[in-house]
Amino acid sequence: MLLSAVATLLQGQEKLEKMTSTVVALEAKVTAQETTINSMGKEIKKLKEQANDRDQQARDLTVRLFNFPIADGDTAETGRSLATKIYDRILKPILVAAKAKGDIASVPVANNVVEDAFRVGKPTLKDGVMRPPPVIVKLCNRQLRLAILKNKRLNIPSPTDGERGCGIRKFIVVEDLTVPTFKKLSDLLADDRVEKAWSTEGKLRFVLMGNDKSVKKVKSVFDSNDEIIGSASF
Repeated sequence: MLLSAVATLLQGQEKLEKMTSTVVALEAKVTAQETTINSMGKEIKKLKEQANDRDQQARDLTVRLFNFPIADGDTAETGRSLATKIYDRILKPILVAAKAKGDIASVPVANNVVEDAFRVGKPTLKDGVMRPPPVIVKLCNRQLRLAILKNKRLNIPSPTDGERGCGIRKFIVVEDLTVPTFKKLSDLLADDRVEKAWSTEGKLRFVLMGNDKSVKKVKSVFDSNDEIIGSASF
């Protein structure tokens, strides 16, 4: 009877050892799969970053114009008609200021400034006012684009009294950002830890709240705000 009990214990021990071995092997497989998944995740993120960078580079001649009024309620207005109106009303005064500062040698005519212009989306209701859809403005060269972005803040014209009466408080010209970059910029602007954030040539920069006013760079728009702020670099 004692021998039988010992044999049973040995068999149980052998089964336990086999089960332990199986568990160890399964844990090794899980670890290997987790490593593979992490590696794939990093590769997918890298591919997304590369695609986003290419998309942003393809926009190096475009800017976005917000709040430009719709002519006679025509949301389909595009091409040269719209381009000429934007040049006369918005871009020419900015370029005149850029010339005065020496950023450009002369102020080109409309056809040599704006290659194309078209609206994206539909009018939207905000604060009880219908806002016109933004306009994508394709410029003829990067020098003009840089001059416009550099000089727009102090020289962009103000809306007329009639436009203000329609709810247009100001015109806004910004870089034409990709969807992921624009979303990350919006996320940073909404973060209580961030004092201000902006884009420069499609790359995001920000300054944190507090005494440190150094400008930080966003390495990847696919990182979370915690990752960006935690690893912020100059």
